Amino acid sequence: MFLEVGKNALYKALGCISMKKDKIYWLKIGILLIAFAGITICSFTVFFHRNAERVEQTNLYYLEQDSGRLAGQIETQLRNSRNYLRNIASIFADSSIENLDEMRILLEKMAEESPFDNLYFTYPDGTSYRFTGENRNVYDREYFQRALNGEAGITEPFISRMTGREIIVFYQPIQKNGDTCAVLLGVLFTDNIAEKLKTTFMDESVYSAIITEDGQILVGSNAKLDGKNLIEEMENWEILGEDSVESMKQNMAERKSGLLTYRGLEDTSMVIYRPLGENSWYIIQNLPSAVLSNMKGAINTAAVYLAIALTCGFFVLFLAIYLWLRKRHSDLYVINQRFAAIVASSYNLIMEYDEREKTTKWYGDSEKIFMTDPDHMDLHDIMNDETREVFRQHIQNLRDGKEGAVELQLKGRNDKIVWCNCRFLAIRNLSGEIIRILCIIRNIDEQKKKEFALISEKERMEEAYRLELEKALEEAREANRVKSSFLEYISHDLRTPMNAVIGMNRLSAKALEEDNVESARYYIERTYSSADYLMSLISGILEMAHFQKKKITLKEEIFSWESVVESCQDFFNYIAKKQQITLKIENEVTGGYLGDYMRICQILNNLIENAVKYNKPDGRVELQITAGQQEREIQKIQIVVSDTGIGMNRAQMDRLFEPFSRGTLITSQVESGTGIGLAIVKHIVDAMEGEIQIESELNQGTTVKLSFPVRRARDEKFELPQPHKKTEEITVLVVDDIEINLEIAATLIEGAGYRILTAQSGREALELYENSEENTIDILLTDISMPEMDGFELAERIRQSQREDAGKVYIIALSAYDYEESRERAEGSGMNAFINKPFELKQFIKIVKTGYEMQFLE
Repeated sequence: MFLEVGKNALYKALGCISMKKDKIYWLKIGILLIAFAGITICSFTVFFHRNAERVEQTNLYYLEQDSGRLAGQIETQLRNSRNYLRNIASIFADSSIENLDEMRILLEKMAEESPFDNLYFTYPDGTSYRFTGENRNVYDREYFQRALNGEAGITEPFISRMTGREIIVFYQPIQKNGDTCAVLLGVLFTDNIAEKLKTTFMDESVYSAIITEDGQILVGSNAKLDGKNLIEEMENWEILGEDSVESMKQNMAERKSGLLTYRGLEDTSMVIYRPLGENSWYIIQNLPSAVLSNMKGAINTAAVYLAIALTCGFFVLFLAIYLWLRKRHSDLYVINQRFAAIVASSYNLIMEYDEREKTTKWYGDSEKIFMTDPDHMDLHDIMNDETREVFRQHIQNLRDGKEGAVELQLKGRNDKIVWCNCRFLAIRNLSGEIIRILCIIRNIDEQKKKEFALISEKERMEEAYRLELEKALEEAREANRVKSSFLEYISHDLRTPMNAVIGMNRLSAKALEEDNVESARYYIERTYSSADYLMSLISGILEMAHFQKKKITLKEEIFSWESVVESCQDFFNYIAKKQQITLKIENEVTGGYLGDYMRICQILNNLIENAVKYNKPDGRVELQITAGQQEREIQKIQIVVSDTGIGMNRAQMDRLFEPFSRGTLITSQVESGTGIGLAIVKHIVDAMEGEIQIESELNQGTTVKLSFPVRRARDEKFELPQPHKKTEEITVLVVDDIEINLEIAATLIEGAGYRILTAQSGREALELYENSEENTIDILLTDISMPEMDGFELAERIRQSQREDAGKVYIIALSAYDYEESRERAEGSGMNAFINKPFELKQFIKIVKTGYEMQFLE
């Protein structure tokens, strides 16, 4: 009774009906279990068979490896023993054999390192001595007679007359002048060799033996078989057939290895044999059937345990899945109830269309949207023809895999139009087939009314925005016009010096052909002047483009205004050497300051260059530097640069700081220019939070006034240091893989008074630096594009070296690559400055004055 009650309770818990009403169900379960058991039995049968094959293959592999190892050990021992005996025979041959005491001493020394159990020295009369003084006579031994005849070899095992133990003897004649004067005998006890033959596998002993090629056992791991013929024994035991025995004899006669398998007492056994390299012996091993049986049993037992564990795991997993599904079913029921409650309380109306049954259901409160009962609502009643077509198209898109939403006008009570947002969703089964189509309808009528109310405001704002765009477009067109005008100017300015370079080169070549050296020199000077001007145009354009792409970054380093004045004076002397223009400098600022020294020099050099370029013959340029208002450590610096040049009119001054305009017109008779110099000055001054003003009158000259703040250095005793080195004391290493470029740069720099070293590759330059004395090379001017080792790698290798001057060498990059990218990479590799190709001596001298000398002020 209690059992019946327990069964009924179990069926009720699992949701099953009674056993009588579910016979088919239990029959299916029984068939499933029988099928599972049959599959399991078949699987185990296949597994056991495959396992037996795998075990045999594994043991075959291990047997081959072990026999190879064992054969190698025996061969090595025999070979080493013979070699040892042969080597010491030569030592005995060089000694006094007649002196027995000397022989014993030598024999004792040799016996210490001997691989033999006993070592004997034997005279031709057969008397054999050990170092202990023992002696015996072996004259009647056959191996001794062979040794006297000059042979060397190994005997088969035999019983020693002295020790009564079985031994193997190695014999080696000692010869002088071609005659045998003595014999060395090395003795090995066979029981020691037998110990090496003993091996086990899977806790079972494996029989190993050394046999002759006719099967006679010389030494074996089982002493009971010693002296017997192993092949005959295996024949007598009937473990090998006649064919197997004949095959084994044939292989051994031909010095071949072989493997035999036979059925043992319990399972398959294996025999492997292989020849020894030192003589006609063979090594043979027998793997007993117990090894295979033990391995198969262990693996099969493990497989059975694994199968039992997997079966238990399968049933546990099956039960867990069943319980999880029961819980999942309960959770889904709760979720469905919650979903129904949420839909009923929401402001959305959901239409569900069943693709299989072609029926429609509505969920939600349609009264809030359409003011009608969903049970009496038809989809076609709330749509007009146009809306119905759009709805049908979205349903088709959903079937094609495209979900989406659309805003539609639907009809409510009394045919009132209501704006609704309809979102279409598809519910698919596991195979991807659509089984339900959902349309979520939300009333957005109030929202649409607000949108319509905002249309007029939006149109007004769009009109205002359109006017702003037109204004911006006009400004952009004006900017393009200015740039186009600049391009026209710069095209003329670039072509003019280029035409002069080409023409003057041709004229100089013609003059040289006519041996007119003076004319050729004149043409070449004009060529250099035009090329120098062309390079200044290109450099200015590149620098301006760099400033427009990237914000200027200012450095803060200690400097003095005396060094700034000296740099300006040097630069002026260089650019004005062919013009009769006077420079007057008044500097009232002294002491140390913190700021970007190179940018300050760049400002003054650009202003001085313009003042010289647009000046008149016998003109004058004045530079005044004064200290303005001071607030704590911040000092206001005021600079005035004035000239007696051609000046500018009002229209030219209005466009003076535009990056692509210039003060002079293209038809001007004076030297033309891009006007970029002042734009660069304006960029730098703005970055320094300074101000710049320009006063100019046509044909009367120009005055530039600028001011900017700098920080005073705390050390009030700052004094202007003397130049680190004079020009003729500075050594410059020039590196370029192009010979003509190297020659040009080196010649120009050497002509300016510097000492010159040259290298045609980065590797050659590195070797030159490493082999030089420290502080010998001051400046390194290197091309950055070279094979094997480029300029970037050269700079990195120098900076990473352990020399004291590794950080003092001033490295200048020389390249024709993109200005911005190349300069950033040069700074990253430890370079100090950057020069664009073609090389200009003026630019090099400017960098040396403003950069190289500056590093010694820090």
